[in-house]
Amino acid sequence: MASHGFMGHVGSDGSTFVSRANGHGYVRWNRVSENVAAGQRSVEEVLADWLRSSGHVASILDPWVNHAGFARVDNHWTQDFGANGTC
Repeated sequence: MASHGFMGHVGSDGSTFVSRANGHGYVRWNRVSENVAAGQRSVEEVLADWLRSSGHVASILDPWVNHAGFARVDNHWTQDFGANGTC
């Protein structure tokens, strides 16, 4: 979870989205990815911003992904994607 004023793929504690996925029990996966954003005020706004980025679009449209999680804290957003893992 992002603290106020900070948003990144590497957390303020040094964690990565891979270590966070593993740490929260998503195991035996063969693919994970993450999209993050900050400042957008609506789902429509953050999605429009992600869709303007080829890297974010690649995560969203990855044909191997069969699990996804989404979160918002204030105006900090994350999408996490995985393939073939278990919880």
